[in-house]
Amino acid sequence: TSAQSDNIPFDNSVTVGQLQLLSKVGANNTLRFGAEYRHNELDPTLSASDGVTEYDVASLSAMWNRTLTATLEATGAVRFDSLSLSRTASPNPALSVFDQADYDRTIEEFGYNFALVWIPAAGHTVRASTARGVQVPSLVEFGLAHSTRVSTPFGTIPVGISGDPSIEPAIVTAYELAYETGLGQSARFQAALFRTETADYKGIFGTAPDLLPPAAPTLQFLFSNQGDTTVNGLELSLEDANQADAWRWRLSATALDVEDDLTVNQVAFVYPVDFEASTPSYRLKADLGWTQGRWSLDGFASVTDEHTAIRQAQFGLITREAIDSQIELSARAAFALTDQLTVEANAA
Repeated sequence: TSAQSDNIPFDNSVTVGQLQLLSKVGANNTLRFGAEYRHNELDPTLSASDGVTEYDVASLSAMWNRTLTATLEATGAVRFDSLSLSRTASPNPALSVFDQADYDRTIEEFGYNFALVWIPAAGHTVRASTARGVQVPSLVEFGLAHSTRVSTPFGTIPVGISGDPSIEPAIVTAYELAYETGLGQSARFQAALFRTETADYKGIFGTAPDLLPPAAPTLQFLFSNQGDTTVNGLELSLEDANQADAWRWRLSATALDVEDDLTVNQVAFVYPVDFEASTPSYRLKADLGWTQGRWSLDGFASVTDEHTAIRQAQFGLITREAIDSQIELSARAAFALTDQLTVEANAA
């Protein structure tokens, strides 16, 4: 596939090849093996002589699902990725401080997903899981080389926006313990405790340049790793389980506690990232619906805790706006004219 942008000229093409083998071994084992090759290339520069940034990724994966007993099932999956980054020529030195050799780099990472499902009694399910995911930098984050002009009190000045070939993948590690049970024949209850850790978060450039002349040809703004963040959470939900009833409903509550350990914004707030402040500590939701014949009505309500919205115009100052606790209401009414055609009205 390929894509083009009118704002920053680039030509992006991706070639992918996949091979997968799925096998059922006996009644209790399911195995899956996979191999993948991906070639991705990007030329976001104004001149073909600046070179094309590209990488090749070779991946191997395996999964094993086993039914251990009538009440216990385990699943394990692993994946290994080897990425080879390169560039066909050095970027324009007027746009970037990096040269072709900086792009000669190999990244090797592994991911996994393990889960255990236990049914201690009829109608009760306990799930424990952990996973490790790898967020590979995009070719824009690796190899963008772009020049623009920004307005200052002293007139317009040229600045460079650049990827960084040394940027690291972000590693996301997740843990979850969940419980689900039926409450009679009409309702179902779910609860989940979870923790998600993100290391080497990849973020966009800020309002302060990362490099200044003479170390760079112009003021340079770079994509970069910006530290770690962790979120601990609790989710509770209660929902209708009576499929024969015309009414349907669902109640849910989510509580979040975020802790940042960022490497940016230590002296001044110049990068648009602050997960602690921008994440509401709780959210409550209620849905109620009714269907009869061709008519369908739904109402939705949510309550969100106060938080901070972070906004930034392009190369503008970053603003932090306090958002009070808020209630959102919406509704939907629909009428099915035929099995394939439905007319609906929405309000919020």
